Amino acid sequence: MTMESQPRPAHPARRGRQTLAAAAATAVVAGALLAAPSAAAQAVSADPWVSEVPNNPISDVYRFTVPRAAVTEATGIGEGPVAVQGNFGPGKAWTDLNMGASGSNLTATLGPLEPGLYYYQYAARPAADQDAVAFRNPDAPQEVTSKPTYSTMFVPGPGAEWLDDVDGGGELETLEYGRTRDKEALVWTPPGYDADRRKEYPVLYLLQDEGQSYREWVELGRLGQIMDNLTLDGDAEPMVVVMGDAGTPGPAGVTKELLPAVERAFNVSDKGSDRAIAGIGRGGEAALSAVVDKPREFANVGSFSAGYDKAISRGKAKQINHSTDVVRVYAGNVTDPAYNDTVALADRLTRAGVEFQSDGSDPETGGTWDTWQKNLHDFAGRLFQEVDDEGPSEGHLPFVKHELPAPGTTPTPWVDENGVVTFELGTEFADANNITVWGNFGPAGSWPRTHMVQQDDGSWRLSLAVEGGSYYYKFVVDGVDHKDAGNPTKVSSEPTWSTFTAEGDTIRAQYTAQVPAEARGEVSVMSYPSTAGGGTQRSAYVWTPRATTRTAPRSTRSSTCSTVAGRRGPTG
Repeated sequence: MTMESQPRPAHPARRGRQTLAAAAATAVVAGALLAAPSAAAQAVSADPWVSEVPNNPISDVYRFTVPRAAVTEATGIGEGPVAVQGNFGPGKAWTDLNMGASGSNLTATLGPLEPGLYYYQYAARPAADQDAVAFRNPDAPQEVTSKPTYSTMFVPGPGAEWLDDVDGGGELETLEYGRTRDKEALVWTPPGYDADRRKEYPVLYLLQDEGQSYREWVELGRLGQIMDNLTLDGDAEPMVVVMGDAGTPGPAGVTKELLPAVERAFNVSDKGSDRAIAGIGRGGEAALSAVVDKPREFANVGSFSAGYDKAISRGKAKQINHSTDVVRVYAGNVTDPAYNDTVALADRLTRAGVEFQSDGSDPETGGTWDTWQKNLHDFAGRLFQEVDDEGPSEGHLPFVKHELPAPGTTPTPWVDENGVVTFELGTEFADANNITVWGNFGPAGSWPRTHMVQQDDGSWRLSLAVEGGSYYYKFVVDGVDHKDAGNPTKVSSEPTWSTFTAEGDTIRAQYTAQVPAEARGEVSVMSYPSTAGGGTQRSAYVWTPRATTRTAPRSTRSSTCSTVAGRRGPTG
Protein backbone atom coordinates (compact mmCIF):
# COMPACT_ATOMS: atom_id res chain seq x y z
CA MET A 1 0.00 0.00 0.00
CA THR A 2 1.57 3.31 -1.05
CA MET A 3 0.62 6.96 -1.37
CA GLU A 4 0.12 8.04 -4.96
CA SER A 5 -0.97 11.27 -6.59
CA GLN A 6 -3.06 9.75 -9.37
CA PRO A 7 -6.54 11.30 -9.05
CA ARG A 8 -9.79 9.40 -9.23
CA PRO A 9 -13.17 10.78 -10.35
CA ALA A 10 -14.57 13.54 -8.18
CA HIS A 11 -18.16 12.34 -8.37
CA PRO A 12 -19.23 8.77 -7.67
CA ALA A 13 -19.90 7.42 -11.15
CA ARG A 14 -17.90 4.21 -11.52
CA ARG A 15 -19.93 1.41 -13.04
CA GLY A 16 -19.96 -2.30 -13.55
CA ARG A 17 -17.04 -4.67 -13.06
CA GLN A 18 -19.56 -7.41 -12.56
CA THR A 19 -23.32 -7.88 -12.71
CA LEU A 20 -25.18 -8.91 -9.59
CA ALA A 21 -28.60 -10.38 -9.22
CA ALA A 22 -31.10 -7.68 -8.34
CA ALA A 23 -33.22 -9.90 -6.15
CA ALA A 24 -33.13 -9.02 -2.46
CA ALA A 25 -33.61 -11.43 0.40
CA THR A 26 -34.76 -10.62 3.92
CA ALA A 27 -32.53 -12.09 6.63
CA VAL A 28 -34.28 -13.41 9.72
CA VAL A 29 -32.30 -13.92 12.90
CA ALA A 30 -34.50 -15.04 15.80
CA GLY A 31 -34.51 -12.85 18.87
CA ALA A 32 -31.75 -10.49 17.73
CA LEU A 33 -33.27 -8.45 14.91
CA LEU A 34 -36.06 -5.92 14.65
CA ALA A 35 -37.32 -4.60 11.32
CA ALA A 36 -36.03 -1.10 10.53
CA PRO A 37 -37.46 0.61 7.48
CA SER A 38 -35.01 2.47 5.27
CA ALA A 39 -35.23 6.25 4.99
CA ALA A 40 -36.57 6.31 1.45
CA ALA A 41 -36.65 9.90 0.25
CA GLN A 42 -39.53 11.31 -1.72
CA ALA A 43 -39.09 13.00 -5.09
CA VAL A 44 -39.68 16.28 -3.26
CA SER A 45 -40.43 15.81 0.45
CA ALA A 46 -42.69 13.96 2.83
CA ASP A 47 -43.54 17.39 4.24
CA PRO A 48 -46.93 18.60 2.88
CA TRP A 49 -45.80 22.20 3.40
CA VAL A 50 -43.28 21.78 0.55
CA SER A 51 -44.20 21.70 -3.12
CA GLU A 52 -42.57 22.33 -6.45
CA VAL A 53 -43.65 25.70 -7.86
CA PRO A 54 -46.34 24.93 -10.49
CA ASN A 55 -46.24 26.23 -14.07
CA ASN A 56 -42.64 27.31 -13.61
CA PRO A 57 -40.37 27.04 -16.67
CA ILE A 58 -37.44 26.26 -14.36
CA SER A 59 -37.57 22.90 -12.59
CA ASP A 60 -36.45 22.15 -9.03
CA VAL A 61 -37.82 25.41 -7.60
CA TYR A 62 -39.65 24.77 -4.33
CA ARG A 63 -42.08 26.70 -2.16
CA PHE A 64 -42.45 26.33 1.59
CA THR A 65 -45.94 27.31 2.80
CA VAL A 66 -46.58 27.36 6.55
CA PRO A 67 -49.89 28.46 8.11
CA ARG A 68 -49.24 31.18 10.67
CA ALA A 69 -51.63 29.37 13.02
CA ALA A 70 -49.41 26.26 12.81
CA VAL A 71 -46.40 28.32 13.89
CA THR A 72 -48.25 29.51 16.98
CA GLU A 73 -49.49 26.04 17.77
CA ALA A 74 -46.02 24.51 17.46
CA THR A 75 -44.01 27.21 19.23
CA GLY A 76 -46.42 29.44 21.16
CA ILE A 77 -45.08 32.43 19.17
CA GLY A 78 -47.81 34.54 17.61
CA GLU A 79 -45.65 37.19 15.97
CA GLY A 80 -42.04 37.54 14.94
CA PRO A 81 -39.78 36.35 12.13
CA VAL A 82 -40.10 32.78 10.81
CA ALA A 83 -37.50 31.09 8.62
CA VAL A 84 -36.74 27.85 6.84
CA GLN A 85 -33.32 26.70 8.06
CA GLY A 86 -31.43 24.11 6.06
CA ASN A 87 -28.33 23.16 4.09
CA PHE A 88 -29.30 25.44 1.22
CA GLY A 89 -26.28 27.75 1.38
CA PRO A 90 -23.01 27.73 -0.58
CA GLY A 91 -21.15 24.48 -0.04
CA LYS A 92 -24.36 23.13 1.55
CA ALA A 93 -23.86 25.46 4.52
CA TRP A 94 -26.71 25.72 7.03
CA THR A 95 -28.62 28.97 6.32
CA ASP A 96 -31.89 30.77 7.06
CA LEU A 97 -34.42 31.72 4.39
CA ASN A 98 -36.85 34.20 5.90
CA MET A 99 -40.53 33.65 5.13
CA GLY A 100 -42.94 36.39 4.04
CA ALA A 101 -46.65 36.81 4.71
CA SER A 102 -49.11 35.59 2.07
CA GLY A 103 -52.62 35.90 3.49
CA SER A 104 -52.84 33.64 6.52
CA ASN A 105 -49.72 31.74 5.45
CA LEU A 106 -45.99 32.33 5.50
CA THR A 107 -44.07 31.41 2.34
CA ALA A 108 -40.53 31.17 1.02
CA THR A 109 -39.43 30.11 -2.46
CA LEU A 110 -36.04 28.57 -3.20
CA GLY A 111 -34.31 27.16 -6.22
CA PRO A 112 -33.39 25.80 -8.56
CA LEU A 113 -31.76 23.31 -6.22
CA GLU A 114 -28.96 21.07 -7.41
CA PRO A 115 -29.72 17.33 -7.17
CA GLY A 116 -28.99 15.80 -3.79
CA LEU A 117 -30.31 15.48 -0.26
CA TYR A 118 -31.43 18.53 1.70
CA TYR A 119 -32.34 18.62 5.37
CA TYR A 120 -34.14 21.49 7.02
CA GLN A 121 -36.38 22.72 9.83
CA TYR A 122 -38.65 25.68 10.49
CA ALA A 123 -37.74 28.23 13.17
CA ALA A 124 -39.65 31.10 14.79
CA ARG A 125 -38.32 33.92 16.97
CA PRO A 126 -40.41 36.11 19.28
CA ALA A 127 -38.11 38.95 18.11
CA ALA A 128 -34.99 39.23 15.99
CA ASP A 129 -32.71 39.40 19.04
CA GLN A 130 -34.21 36.37 20.79
CA ASP A 131 -33.51 32.66 20.44
CA ALA A 132 -35.26 30.68 17.73
CA VAL A 133 -37.68 27.85 18.46
CA ALA A 134 -37.38 25.08 15.88
CA PHE A 135 -40.27 22.90 14.72
CA ARG A 136 -41.41 20.68 11.87
CA ASN A 137 -44.72 20.01 10.20
CA PRO A 138 -46.60 17.79 12.70
CA ASP A 139 -48.19 15.99 9.75
CA ALA A 140 -44.79 14.97 8.37
CA PRO A 141 -43.01 11.85 9.64
CA GLN A 142 -40.05 12.22 11.96
CA GLU A 143 -37.17 11.43 9.64
CA VAL A 144 -34.04 12.13 11.69
CA THR A 145 -33.90 10.30 15.01
CA SER A 146 -31.33 12.52 16.72
CA LYS A 147 -32.82 15.77 15.41
CA PRO A 148 -36.59 15.49 15.75
CA THR A 149 -37.32 18.88 14.14
CA TYR A 150 -35.53 17.96 10.90
CA SER A 151 -37.23 17.00 7.66
CA THR A 152 -35.53 15.90 4.46
CA MET A 153 -36.01 16.54 0.76
CA PHE A 154 -34.29 14.60 -1.98
CA VAL A 155 -33.94 16.26 -5.38
CA PRO A 156 -33.18 13.59 -8.00
CA GLY A 157 -31.21 14.34 -11.10
CA PRO A 158 -27.82 14.21 -12.85
CA GLY A 159 -24.94 13.76 -10.45
CA ALA A 160 -27.13 12.33 -7.68
CA GLU A 161 -27.99 8.97 -9.23
CA TRP A 162 -25.70 7.26 -6.69
CA LEU A 163 -27.91 8.70 -3.91
CA ASP A 164 -31.25 7.73 -5.46
CA ASP A 165 -33.47 4.79 -4.61
CA VAL A 166 -32.99 1.67 -6.70
CA ASP A 167 -35.09 -1.46 -7.13
CA GLY A 168 -33.77 -4.70 -5.69
CA GLY A 169 -31.66 -3.13 -2.99
CA GLY A 170 -30.46 -4.58 0.28
CA GLU A 171 -32.20 -4.76 3.65
CA LEU A 172 -31.86 -2.73 6.84
CA GLU A 173 -32.41 -4.28 10.25
CA THR A 174 -31.79 -3.38 13.89
CA LEU A 175 -29.47 -5.48 16.01
CA GLU A 176 -29.83 -5.40 19.80
CA TYR A 177 -26.69 -6.41 21.66
CA GLY A 178 -24.89 -6.09 24.96
CA ARG A 179 -25.33 -8.10 28.12
CA THR A 180 -28.79 -6.67 28.72
CA ARG A 181 -29.51 -5.90 25.06
CA ASP A 182 -29.44 -2.22 25.92
CA LYS A 183 -27.44 -1.26 22.83
CA GLU A 184 -28.43 -1.10 19.19
CA ALA A 185 -26.84 -1.10 15.77
CA LEU A 186 -28.26 -0.81 12.27
CA VAL A 187 -27.21 -3.54 9.88
CA TRP A 188 -27.41 -3.34 6.08
CA THR A 189 -27.26 -6.63 4.21
CA PRO A 190 -26.51 -6.59 0.47
CA PRO A 191 -28.89 -7.54 -2.34
CA GLY A 192 -29.22 -11.31 -2.45
CA TYR A 193 -27.82 -11.76 1.05
CA ASP A 194 -27.68 -15.48 1.88
CA ALA A 195 -27.54 -16.36 5.56
CA ASP A 196 -26.38 -19.87 4.61
CA ARG A 197 -23.78 -18.93 2.01
CA ARG A 198 -20.64 -21.00 2.42
CA LYS A 199 -18.30 -18.05 1.95
CA GLU A 200 -18.88 -15.59 4.77
CA TYR A 201 -19.43 -11.95 3.89
CA PRO A 202 -16.86 -9.25 4.61
CA VAL A 203 -18.11 -6.53 6.95
CA LEU A 204 -17.74 -2.76 7.29
CA TYR A 205 -18.27 -1.10 10.69
CA LEU A 206 -19.22 2.59 10.80
CA LEU A 207 -19.11 4.88 13.84
CA GLN A 208 -20.80 8.28 14.14
CA ASP A 209 -19.52 11.52 15.65
CA GLU A 210 -20.35 12.99 19.03
CA GLY A 211 -23.85 14.45 19.00
CA GLN A 212 -24.93 12.23 16.12
CA SER A 213 -27.05 9.10 16.11
CA TYR A 214 -25.84 5.92 14.44
CA ARG A 215 -29.10 6.08 12.48
CA GLU A 216 -27.94 9.25 10.76
CA TRP A 217 -25.85 7.06 8.43
CA VAL A 218 -29.18 6.05 6.92
CA GLU A 219 -31.34 9.10 7.63
CA LEU A 220 -28.90 11.78 6.40
CA GLY A 221 -26.02 9.75 4.96
CA ARG A 222 -28.30 7.71 2.64
CA LEU A 223 -26.16 4.66 3.29
CA GLY A 224 -28.81 2.29 1.97
CA GLN A 225 -28.99 4.04 -1.38
CA ILE A 226 -25.21 4.41 -1.66
CA MET A 227 -24.53 0.75 -0.92
CA ASP A 228 -27.43 -0.46 -3.10
CA ASN A 229 -26.12 1.45 -6.11
CA LEU A 230 -22.49 0.47 -5.55
CA THR A 231 -23.33 -3.21 -5.13
CA LEU A 232 -25.85 -3.54 -7.94
CA ASP A 233 -23.51 -1.71 -10.33
CA GLY A 234 -20.67 -4.05 -9.40
CA ASP A 235 -18.56 -1.24 -7.97
CA ALA A 236 -18.35 -2.73 -4.47
CA GLU A 237 -17.95 -6.25 -3.18
CA PRO A 238 -21.14 -7.55 -1.51
CA MET A 239 -20.58 -6.83 2.15
CA VAL A 240 -22.52 -6.36 5.35
CA VAL A 241 -22.42 -2.83 6.81
CA VAL A 242 -22.90 -2.27 10.54
CA MET A 243 -23.66 1.18 11.96
CA GLY A 244 -22.68 0.87 15.58
CA ASP A 245 -23.23 3.26 18.44
CA ALA A 246 -19.93 5.03 19.15
CA GLY A 247 -21.31 6.60 22.31
CA THR A 248 -18.68 4.90 24.49
CA PRO A 249 -15.24 6.52 24.00
CA GLY A 250 -12.56 4.22 22.66
CA PRO A 251 -12.77 1.10 20.46
CA ALA A 252 -13.43 -1.44 23.22
CA GLY A 253 -17.19 -1.26 22.82
CA VAL A 254 -16.75 -2.21 19.16
CA THR A 255 -14.20 -4.99 19.43
CA LYS A 256 -15.45 -6.58 22.66
CA GLU A 257 -19.22 -6.24 22.23
CA LEU A 258 -20.34 -5.29 18.75
CA LEU A 259 -18.09 -7.59 16.70
CA PRO A 260 -19.08 -10.78 18.55
CA ALA A 261 -22.78 -9.85 18.41
CA VAL A 262 -22.67 -9.24 14.65
CA GLU A 263 -20.73 -12.42 14.01
CA ARG A 264 -23.29 -14.45 15.94
CA ALA A 265 -26.27 -12.88 14.19
CA PHE A 266 -25.03 -12.62 10.60
CA ASN A 267 -23.10 -14.69 8.13
CA VAL A 268 -19.98 -12.53 8.30
CA SER A 269 -16.31 -13.34 8.54
CA ASP A 270 -14.40 -13.04 11.81
CA LYS A 271 -11.07 -12.57 10.02
CA GLY A 272 -9.33 -9.20 10.26
CA SER A 273 -8.63 -9.32 6.53
CA ASP A 274 -12.40 -9.29 5.92
CA ARG A 275 -13.14 -6.39 8.27
CA ALA A 276 -13.16 -2.63 7.71
CA ILE A 277 -13.91 0.22 10.09
CA ALA A 278 -14.48 3.94 9.55
CA GLY A 279 -16.05 6.85 11.37
CA ILE A 280 -16.81 10.57 11.50
CA GLY A 281 -15.09 12.83 14.03
CA ARG A 282 -14.98 10.99 17.35
CA GLY A 283 -16.07 7.84 15.54
CA GLY A 284 -13.14 8.25 13.14
CA GLU A 285 -10.79 8.63 16.09
CA ALA A 286 -12.21 5.43 17.60
CA ALA A 287 -11.71 3.64 14.26
CA LEU A 288 -8.07 4.74 14.14
CA SER A 289 -7.59 3.70 17.78
CA ALA A 290 -8.97 0.24 17.02
CA VAL A 291 -6.41 -0.27 14.26
CA VAL A 292 -3.51 1.21 16.26
CA ASP A 293 -4.35 -0.86 19.36
CA LYS A 294 -4.95 -4.13 17.50
CA PRO A 295 -3.73 -3.88 13.90
CA ARG A 296 -4.85 -7.41 13.02
CA GLU A 297 -8.51 -6.78 13.90
CA PHE A 298 -9.20 -4.60 10.81
CA ALA A 299 -7.48 -4.63 7.43
CA ASN A 300 -9.12 -1.37 6.34
CA VAL A 301 -9.70 1.92 8.17
CA GLY A 302 -11.24 5.21 7.05
CA SER A 303 -11.07 8.54 8.86
CA PHE A 304 -13.84 11.00 7.93
CA SER A 305 -13.19 14.53 9.32
CA ALA A 306 -11.30 13.17 12.30
CA GLY A 307 -8.11 13.75 14.22
CA TYR A 308 -5.84 11.52 16.28
CA ASP A 309 -3.50 12.86 18.96
CA LYS A 310 -1.98 9.69 20.37
CA ALA A 311 1.60 8.63 19.70
CA ILE A 312 2.25 5.94 17.06
CA SER A 313 5.58 4.19 17.47
CA ARG A 314 7.69 3.00 14.56
CA GLY A 315 7.10 -0.58 15.67
CA LYS A 316 3.35 -0.06 15.72
CA ALA A 317 3.52 1.57 12.28
CA LYS A 318 5.25 -1.54 10.89
CA GLN A 319 2.49 -3.74 12.33
CA ILE A 320 -0.18 -1.53 10.77
CA ASN A 321 1.55 -1.56 7.39
CA HIS A 322 1.85 -5.33 7.51
CA SER A 323 -1.76 -5.97 8.55
CA THR A 324 -3.79 -3.36 6.66
CA ASP A 325 -4.80 -3.00 3.03
CA VAL A 326 -6.36 0.48 3.15
CA VAL A 327 -5.78 3.36 5.55
CA ARG A 328 -7.50 6.36 3.97
CA VAL A 329 -7.95 9.90 5.30
CA TYR A 330 -10.82 12.22 4.27
CA ALA A 331 -11.95 15.78 5.09
CA GLY A 332 -14.05 18.58 3.68
CA ASN A 333 -12.72 21.99 2.75
CA VAL A 334 -11.32 24.46 5.27
CA THR A 335 -14.85 25.19 6.55
CA ASP A 336 -14.82 21.67 8.02
CA PRO A 337 -14.26 22.16 11.79
CA ALA A 338 -11.98 19.10 11.72
CA TYR A 339 -9.89 20.30 8.76
CA ASN A 340 -6.75 21.25 10.71
CA ASP A 341 -7.13 18.16 12.90
CA THR A 342 -7.07 16.09 9.70
CA VAL A 343 -3.94 17.94 8.52
CA ALA A 344 -2.30 17.08 11.84
CA LEU A 345 -3.43 13.45 11.49
CA ALA A 346 -1.83 13.16 8.05
CA ASP A 347 1.40 14.66 9.43
CA ARG A 348 1.37 12.25 12.39
CA LEU A 349 0.89 9.20 10.14
CA THR A 350 3.66 10.38 7.84
CA ARG A 351 6.13 10.95 10.70
CA ALA A 352 5.33 7.56 12.21
CA GLY A 353 5.87 5.81 8.87
CA VAL A 354 2.29 4.58 8.46
CA GLU A 355 1.45 3.94 4.82
CA PHE A 356 -1.85 5.68 4.12
CA GLN A 357 -3.89 7.14 1.31
CA SER A 358 -5.04 10.74 1.31
CA ASP A 359 -8.29 11.63 -0.41
CA GLY A 360 -7.35 15.26 0.10
CA SER A 361 -9.59 18.17 0.96
CA ASP A 362 -12.96 18.26 -0.81
CA PRO A 363 -13.17 21.84 -2.17
CA GLU A 364 -16.97 21.76 -2.55
CA THR A 365 -18.28 21.00 0.94
CA GLY A 366 -17.16 21.14 4.59
CA GLY A 367 -18.00 19.12 7.68
CA THR A 368 -21.44 18.04 6.49
CA TRP A 369 -23.25 14.88 5.47
CA ASP A 370 -22.79 15.96 1.85
CA THR A 371 -19.05 15.40 2.35
CA TRP A 372 -19.41 12.18 4.34
CA GLN A 373 -21.75 10.69 1.73
CA LYS A 374 -18.94 11.06 -0.81
CA ASN A 375 -16.40 9.70 1.69
CA LEU A 376 -18.52 6.60 2.27
CA HIS A 377 -19.01 6.01 -1.45
CA ASP A 378 -15.28 6.26 -2.14
CA PHE A 379 -14.22 4.14 0.84
CA ALA A 380 -16.73 1.32 0.33
CA GLY A 381 -15.70 1.03 -3.31
CA ARG A 382 -12.11 0.31 -2.25
CA LEU A 383 -12.75 -2.52 0.19
CA PHE A 384 -12.08 -6.24 -0.22
CA GLN A 385 -11.02 -5.92 -3.87
CA GLU A 386 -8.22 -4.62 -6.04
CA VAL A 387 -8.44 -0.91 -6.91
CA ASP A 388 -6.29 0.62 -9.62
CA ASP A 389 -5.42 3.90 -7.89
CA GLU A 390 -4.81 5.07 -4.36
CA GLY A 391 -4.70 8.81 -4.94
CA PRO A 392 -7.14 11.58 -4.08
CA SER A 393 -10.44 12.17 -5.82
CA GLU A 394 -10.25 14.40 -8.86
CA GLY A 395 -10.10 18.07 -7.96
CA HIS A 396 -9.35 17.48 -4.30
CA LEU A 397 -6.67 19.63 -2.68
CA PRO A 398 -3.65 18.63 -0.57
CA PHE A 399 -3.88 18.95 3.19
CA VAL A 400 -2.20 22.22 4.18
CA LYS A 401 -2.78 23.87 7.54
CA HIS A 402 -5.36 26.66 7.29
CA GLU A 403 -4.65 29.92 9.10
CA LEU A 404 -6.48 33.25 9.07
CA PRO A 405 -5.10 36.74 9.76
CA ALA A 406 -5.36 38.04 13.29
CA PRO A 407 -8.71 39.74 13.94
CA GLY A 408 -8.83 43.39 12.88
CA THR A 409 -5.46 43.37 11.08
CA THR A 410 -6.52 43.41 7.40
CA PRO A 411 -9.44 44.48 5.22
CA THR A 412 -12.28 41.96 5.20
CA PRO A 413 -13.61 39.64 4.02
CA TRP A 414 -10.69 37.33 3.36
CA VAL A 415 -11.04 35.33 0.14
CA ASP A 416 -8.54 32.55 -0.48
CA GLU A 417 -7.47 31.09 -3.79
CA ASN A 418 -10.03 28.28 -3.49
CA GLY A 419 -13.06 30.54 -3.10
CA VAL A 420 -13.42 30.28 0.68
CA VAL A 421 -14.53 33.65 2.02
CA THR A 422 -14.26 34.52 5.72
CA PHE A 423 -16.28 37.35 7.25
CA GLU A 424 -15.34 39.00 10.54
CA LEU A 425 -17.03 41.24 13.09
CA GLY A 426 -15.16 42.57 16.11
CA THR A 427 -15.84 42.48 19.81
CA GLU A 428 -18.11 45.53 19.65
CA PHE A 429 -20.94 43.04 19.16
CA ALA A 430 -19.78 40.60 21.83
CA ASP A 431 -23.14 40.79 23.62
CA ALA A 432 -25.26 40.19 20.51
CA ASN A 433 -27.51 37.14 20.41
CA ASN A 434 -27.95 36.51 16.70
CA ILE A 435 -25.64 37.73 13.91
CA THR A 436 -26.00 36.64 10.30
CA VAL A 437 -24.33 37.42 7.00
CA TRP A 438 -27.09 38.27 4.55
CA GLY A 439 -25.79 37.96 0.99
CA ASN A 440 -26.72 36.83 -2.50
CA PHE A 441 -24.97 33.48 -2.08
CA GLY A 442 -28.03 31.25 -2.47
CA PRO A 443 -29.43 29.38 -5.47
CA ALA A 444 -30.08 31.71 -8.44
CA GLY A 445 -28.59 34.60 -6.47
CA SER A 446 -31.12 34.40 -3.63
CA TRP A 447 -30.35 36.01 -0.27
CA PRO A 448 -30.16 33.47 2.58
CA ARG A 449 -28.87 34.47 6.01
CA THR A 450 -25.95 32.46 7.38
CA HIS A 451 -25.17 32.56 11.08
CA MET A 452 -21.78 33.77 12.25
CA VAL A 453 -19.97 31.91 15.03
CA GLN A 454 -18.78 33.76 18.12
CA GLN A 455 -15.11 33.25 18.95
CA ASP A 456 -13.51 32.93 22.38
CA ASP A 457 -12.57 36.63 22.42
CA GLY A 458 -16.14 37.76 21.69
CA SER A 459 -15.60 38.50 17.99
CA TRP A 460 -17.59 36.76 15.26
CA ARG A 461 -16.52 34.84 12.14
CA LEU A 462 -18.04 32.86 9.31
CA SER A 463 -16.35 30.97 6.46
CA LEU A 464 -18.22 29.96 3.30
CA ALA A 465 -17.08 28.20 0.13
CA VAL A 466 -18.60 30.23 -2.73
CA GLU A 467 -18.41 29.85 -6.48
CA GLY A 468 -16.43 32.36 -8.45
CA GLY A 469 -18.05 35.72 -9.04
CA SER A 470 -19.00 39.06 -7.50
CA TYR A 471 -21.27 39.22 -4.44
CA TYR A 472 -23.08 41.66 -2.16
CA TYR A 473 -23.61 41.20 1.57
CA LYS A 474 -24.33 42.94 4.86
CA PHE A 475 -24.36 41.98 8.53
CA VAL A 476 -27.62 41.68 10.46
CA VAL A 477 -27.05 42.07 14.20
CA ASP A 478 -30.13 41.19 16.25
CA GLY A 479 -32.31 42.39 13.39
CA VAL A 480 -30.38 45.60 12.63
CA ASP A 481 -28.45 45.97 9.35
CA HIS A 482 -24.74 46.90 9.56
CA LYS A 483 -22.09 47.48 6.93
CA ASP A 484 -18.80 45.60 7.13
CA ALA A 485 -16.60 48.40 8.48
CA GLY A 486 -13.52 46.44 7.49
CA ASN A 487 -14.49 46.35 3.81
CA PRO A 488 -13.70 49.59 1.90
CA THR A 489 -16.16 48.85 -0.93
CA LYS A 490 -19.53 50.58 -1.00
CA VAL A 491 -22.84 50.54 -2.82
CA SER A 492 -24.23 54.08 -3.13
CA SER A 493 -27.90 53.08 -3.16
CA GLU A 494 -27.52 50.58 -0.30
CA PRO A 495 -25.26 52.06 2.40
CA THR A 496 -25.09 48.86 4.49
CA TRP A 497 -23.96 46.68 1.58
CA SER A 498 -20.39 45.66 0.81
CA THR A 499 -18.99 43.67 -2.11
CA PHE A 500 -16.27 41.14 -2.81
CA THR A 501 -15.13 38.99 -5.72
CA ALA A 502 -14.02 35.35 -5.66
CA GLU A 503 -11.96 33.80 -8.43
CA GLY A 504 -13.39 30.88 -10.38
CA ASP A 505 -14.30 29.51 -13.78
CA THR A 506 -18.07 29.97 -13.47
CA ILE A 507 -20.20 32.08 -15.80
CA ARG A 508 -20.83 34.40 -12.88
CA ALA A 509 -17.10 34.91 -12.43
CA GLN A 510 -16.55 35.37 -16.15
CA TYR A 511 -18.96 38.29 -16.35
CA THR A 512 -18.52 39.95 -12.93
CA ALA A 513 -14.83 39.52 -12.06
CA GLN A 514 -12.37 42.38 -12.09
CA VAL A 515 -10.50 43.01 -15.35
CA PRO A 516 -7.00 44.49 -15.67
CA ALA A 517 -6.92 48.24 -15.08
CA GLU A 518 -5.61 48.91 -18.56
CA ALA A 519 -8.63 47.16 -20.10
CA ARG A 520 -11.37 48.83 -18.06
CA GLY A 521 -13.84 51.31 -19.39
CA GLU A 522 -14.88 54.41 -17.50
CA VAL A 523 -17.99 55.16 -15.48
CA SER A 524 -19.01 58.81 -15.42
CA VAL A 525 -21.79 60.75 -13.79
CA MET A 526 -23.81 62.87 -16.21
CA SER A 527 -26.12 65.66 -15.06
CA TYR A 528 -29.15 66.55 -17.13
CA PRO A 529 -32.29 68.67 -16.80
CA SER A 530 -35.44 66.69 -16.13
CA THR A 531 -38.49 67.76 -18.09
CA ALA A 532 -40.68 65.65 -15.80
CA GLY A 533 -39.21 67.34 -12.75
CA GLY A 534 -39.71 70.90 -13.87
CA GLY A 535 -36.18 71.37 -15.12
CA THR A 536 -34.43 70.11 -11.98
CA GLN A 537 -31.01 68.54 -12.42
CA ARG A 538 -30.78 64.79 -12.24
CA SER A 539 -27.89 62.37 -12.64
CA ALA A 540 -27.18 59.25 -14.68
CA TYR A 541 -24.28 56.84 -14.81
CA VAL A 542 -22.59 56.46 -18.22
CA TRP A 543 -20.15 53.68 -19.03
CA THR A 544 -17.79 54.15 -21.97
CA PRO A 545 -15.50 51.40 -23.31
CA ARG A 546 -11.75 51.55 -23.25
CA ALA A 547 -10.43 52.97 -26.50
CA THR A 548 -6.96 53.72 -27.82
CA THR A 549 -8.19 56.89 -29.49
CA ARG A 550 -10.60 59.18 -27.65
CA THR A 551 -13.10 61.25 -29.62
CA ALA A 552 -14.46 64.59 -28.53
CA PRO A 553 -17.47 64.30 -26.21
CA ARG A 554 -20.87 64.72 -27.74
CA SER A 555 -22.36 68.19 -27.40
CA THR A 556 -25.25 66.80 -25.39
CA ARG A 557 -22.91 65.88 -22.54
CA SER A 558 -23.15 68.36 -19.70
CA SER A 559 -20.07 70.19 -18.51
CA THR A 560 -20.87 68.84 -15.06
CA CYS A 561 -20.09 65.25 -16.17
CA SER A 562 -17.38 63.89 -13.88
CA THR A 563 -15.51 60.59 -13.78
CA VAL A 564 -16.09 58.33 -10.77
CA ALA A 565 -12.72 56.82 -9.99
CA GLY A 566 -12.56 53.07 -9.54
CA ARG A 567 -16.29 52.43 -9.91
CA ARG A 568 -17.56 49.48 -11.86
CA GLY A 569 -21.29 49.16 -12.22
CA PRO A 570 -23.31 48.85 -9.02
CA THR A 571 -20.25 48.12 -6.87
CA GLY A 572 -19.29 51.76 -6.97
